[in-house]
Amino acid sequence: MNLTINGTDYELNFGLKFCAEISKDRSKNTNGIDIRLGIENAVSALYTGDVLILPDLVKAATASCKKKPTDKEIEEFLDNYEDLGALCDDFLSQLIEQPATKKKALQVYQGLKGALEEEEKAK
Repeated sequence: MNLTINGTDYELNFGLKFCAEISKDRSKNTNGIDIRLGIENAVSALYTGDVLILPDLVKAATASCKKKPTDKEIEEFLDNYEDLGALCDDFLSQLIEQPATKKKALQVYQGLKGALEEEEKAK
């Protein structure tokens, strides 16, 4: 997945560095066990169309780039993006497909989808 931000083309990477970055402020230690919730939070936000996760995802996905977009550039890019819902879908697809994120993202996605289907049946 590529994004052109402020005239610079960035190839987004969803590898281990992405996982570490997206989980950095979304982890907790319970009984000596590190629980990283970055992928879970990202998938949940993207699934529900919560665009506030997008700046964090762009930053994490460009963490391995030599030149990184600034926070201001990311914000301006997203403010001017025509279809943030489609961008959420694109990020969600990447998380479900990429080797480093696939297993956890797919589990969360299927859980959310199943819960929504059960809720619809109950109505």
